[in-house]
Amino acid sequence: MLDLQLENPTDTRFRLGLHLTGTDLVGAWTADRPVLGGYRVYEQSHAMTIGAPGVYLRRNVLRRKVFNEAGDEVGDELVAVNQARMMYQPFIEAG
Repeated sequence: MLDLQLENPTDTRFRLGLHLTGTDLVGAWTADRPVLGGYRVYEQSHAMTIGAPGVYLRRNVLRRKVFNEAGDEVGDELVAVNQARMMYQPFIEAG
């Protein structure tokens, strides 16, 4: 099973830095040379459901906003649709 796949078809070297806040995973890319434009990846929708007794499913859609050199938004693109069976109970029972 693969969780994250990246491909860089350019001759620019990139580095991905990640950190967690109280509610989000925050990341930033850096490059070894100036890059024209940029992206902001976001989650469009997210759902956790019960597929059968004891079977939990997660589905989300990732998209990215595309920005030009001036920082203007010039597009919005689909990145991935994830659907997976979860190996743990995601819901906290009320106590």
